[in-house]
Amino acid sequence: MGVFQVSLKIKGSIDKSQINEKPEYSWTKLNADRSITGGRNNLKASFGGIFRDYKGDPICAYVSKVLHPQDVHNIFVVDLWGIWGGLKLALELGNKSIWIEFDSLSAVKTINGEQQSHNPRVKCGLVWIWELLNKFDNCIISHTWRETNRAADYLTKIDL
Repeated sequence: MGVFQVSLKIKGSIDKSQINEKPEYSWTKLNADRSITGGRNNLKASFGGIFRDYKGDPICAYVSKVLHPQDVHNIFVVDLWGIWGGLKLALELGNKSIWIEFDSLSAVKTINGEQQSHNPRVKCGLVWIWELLNKFDNCIISHTWRETNRAADYLTKIDL
């Protein structure tokens, strides 16, 4: 997984009602996303995210390819990889309170226990995520609209 400092300028405008809320002091906010591109026999999947401090300023970002061929074909599993990667990095950076925003409502609801999945790969990913979540003092996982998640979306489209 690549980690780098980031300064992004996103083209286009965002309605004021779509602006991301800043986290409280001592919290870190992660906007995470995933991308699947290519044709049926040439799919590529990646995930990434951007960390921001309580002022809304970028701290760092990450992006990675999904290497397991079975996972590339399941967007929900790629969603989970994106969140797992962000949680892992957040812990390595020493964060104790994390707020994750993701634009997949289904992934957010599943991680928060509001809906279930019977897919074994999804269940495995959920266990890994829940184990990491237990290591934080505070954690929020919430849905955001795609339009407010453009920086994370941009990162996932970087050709690795």
